Amino acid sequence: MAETGADTPPPRHRQVGLQFHACGPEAINMVASWAKEHDLAAALGRLFPDEQVAVRDGDFTAALAIIPLPDFVMLSRRPLHLGNDLRFRELAEANTGALILNLGRHTAEGIRESALGAITYDSADLELWRRLIARARRSMRSGAIITNQVTGASAETRSHRYTDEALQLQSTGVTMLATAGWNTYQLSPDLNPA
Repeated sequence: MAETGADTPPPRHRQVGLQFHACGPEAINMVASWAKEHDLAAALGRLFPDEQVAVRDGDFTAALAIIPLPDFVMLSRRPLHLGNDLRFRELAEANTGALILNLGRHTAEGIRESALGAITYDSADLELWRRLIARARRSMRSGAIITNQVTGASAETRSHRYTDEALQLQSTGVTMLATAGWNTYQLSPDLNPA
């Protein structure tokens, strides 16, 4: 990045993002297809119980053999900077501009919300990530009722996104959980009929 003079403001970063409910494999397949289509560098990793990163030059099958249930996938237009034993935060900081998919865990309690996002100073990164996130958004349904399980308060949210597979899992009794905390989502396609 170019140095700025005393009178020049630093470059502004831009953010893009999308939160949604999906099953891990379908979200991984989505970003794997983007990596292949746009020749992106890719890494995936696990945060718990021990942090581990696998990089296989976009070969998700090989990486998934090492880490079958990743917590995140990172895509970049440039080679990824990977050091020995980098923790997730350090990996993200070393690869500014990367698009990161944080996968919501699927446990006995339900499926946590996933998040896809990037913070970048690079206009080409921003343009590509916006296009891919817009494509993801168009491929998903929207509309849900969010309920606070402690207070019982609820509200409609027409903008909450989810996949058909998440809706199918909900119909079998799987609870859709917020990224963190005690809110739950009742996915409701009738709030935004197609």
